[in-house]
Amino acid sequence: MTDPRNRGVVFDLWNTLAYAAVSPNPVVWMAERLGVLSRPDWGDLIERAYMAEPVPGIEEALRRVEEAAGLSPTSPAPFVEVFRRADRSTRLFDDVLPTLKELRPRFRLALLTNTQSFGLDFIRETGLADLFDVTCYSFECGYLKPDPRIFQWTADRLGLPPDRLTMVGDNLEKDVLAAEAAGWRGILIKRAGEALSHSETGDHPLTVRLLSDIVPLLGD
Repeated sequence: MTDPRNRGVVFDLWNTLAYAAVSPNPVVWMAERLGVLSRPDWGDLIERAYMAEPVPGIEEALRRVEEAAGLSPTSPAPFVEVFRRADRSTRLFDDVLPTLKELRPRFRLALLTNTQSFGLDFIRETGLADLFDVTCYSFECGYLKPDPRIFQWTADRLGLPPDRLTMVGDNLEKDVLAAEAAGWRGILIKRAGEALSHSETGDHPLTVRLLSDIVPLLGD
């Protein structure tokens, strides 16, 4: 049977749908602890090190970051503890499930995220996974946003052309502008009091504070 939903909405994960309700942010803490936070490319360095292919856990992720940064190995114990604490504290924003449930009858929904292959059990446990037609993880396809190939991969899996797709995310460059370069529509979400993000955000004509604010922007 042909799916009557002929438009799609694609969501970033971290700081768009979910967050670790703990301080410090584990990725920022890792960068600071390893002494790479002052590097302008520190975020990209970490993502490339362990989010472009599956890794079994934080110990291996740490080893890859150290190798990529040209650092000597350090004890993984504090990193394991910080990331485990973050995993236990991961939450969905309150508006996520209601908004996705409202959109699902009218749109094909996808998750598109640069993320690691561990610590993602909450996606299933919260019921978030059940609301997506497809989930697209960087570690599965081998590309990271803003690479246009990860957007094409997602569009192919949804079975929709670019002009029928909208990307919602908190990173202006990697989510919104990259989606627009791929022929999609982009919506930037800048949640109030967002103390957990390491995203670089800026101004965009379509900017919302709550996920529920995207509903009228999408139309019928």
